Amino acid sequence: MPPNPPPLGAEPSYPSKSEHQPPRNPSSEALEVDLGPGALYNWQHGGPSVTAPHPAAHAARDSPSSPESEMDSPARRRRRRHRPRAGPRWRRPFFTGNSSFSISLALGDQGPWRRIRYYYREYLAELLGTYVMVLLGLGVIFTSALNADAKYQAWVLISLAWAFAIMTGLFISQGVSGGHLNPAVTLAFAVWRKFPWRKVPGYWFAQLLGAFTAAGTLHLLFLQSLNAYSGSRRDVTGPYATAGLFVTFPIDVINIGTAFLSESLSTAILVIVVFGVTDRHNVPPVGWGPLALGLTVAGLLMSLAFQAGGALNPARDLGPRLYLLAAGYGVETFQAHSHYFYVPVVAPCVGAVIGGFVYDLLIISSLRKVI
Repeated sequence: MPPNPPPLGAEPSYPSKSEHQPPRNPSSEALEVDLGPGALYNWQHGGPSVTAPHPAAHAARDSPSSPESEMDSPARRRRRRHRPRAGPRWRRPFFTGNSSFSISLALGDQGPWRRIRYYYREYLAELLGTYVMVLLGLGVIFTSALNADAKYQAWVLISLAWAFAIMTGLFISQGVSGGHLNPAVTLAFAVWRKFPWRKVPGYWFAQLLGAFTAAGTLHLLFLQSLNAYSGSRRDVTGPYATAGLFVTFPIDVINIGTAFLSESLSTAILVIVVFGVTDRHNVPPVGWGPLALGLTVAGLLMSLAFQAGGALNPARDLGPRLYLLAAGYGVETFQAHSHYFYVPVVAPCVGAVIGGFVYDLLIISSLRKVI
């Protein structure tokens, strides 16, 4: 039966706009929060969530007529209850993007230097790569020419052995801990690569403990040979000193400043290579990271680090040095060569931070256009 017509003189009523539209599904409404490339990290570490559902979405999903309610379970309810929520601004992560936070904050996400980095990225990459290549190549020539004796020939063998040692350590640990093996590398990852600062002390302690126990193991293994060589003495300096087998000392012709520069520069280049190998946007060699890093350390030891002893790793020097103190070598272990002990500890950390800064400053590996 047709509806009753409106009375004469009355204004006809038309259906409202909402009557022509199908009912909206509240579960499909969501408040999208753009958090940039770090959104996945934020979600995993308790930061703001990528999508904050509309309050009505939970009611529609949990209603008896909702098909999702049939598949609901206590586990799903627990996940929803513990889902990270957007917090106050001061609790949001300080790191953004693929590289360092300070580059973005100091120069601006859309600043002129960011555009220069993009448009001239090939030239900047060639600049940094050529610098490192020539530096290491000429460094080997300088080191071999100025130290043309049997000591440097033995140093070449030591450098290659350290390459294999680093590869072995990386193959053992990289799948679980990331294979830092170096407090300076851990510091660089914490400063530039969002590595949690709360884990840094634990990593440093584990690395020092590993180096300390390795020195003790070698001392026990070679104790008879050491006693035969030194006459059972525990000398740090002198013709029969054995402390130099455990820790690093500079050669006699350089001062502390040159040694500090050598250690920091070598570690900076090491961290640049580490960042290049671990940068997923820079087409890193899959499975070849340990080999690349091991050969890098060998090249650094043969070219730049010979004058200062080539620590490149605070744990590699401080751990055995602490063992020598406990094994009876005395405080001279820390006082020899004008209190040299702090150079292989502080200089690699400074160089690691500088190396990470240089990589993020000159290398832009993402092909996304910067407007």
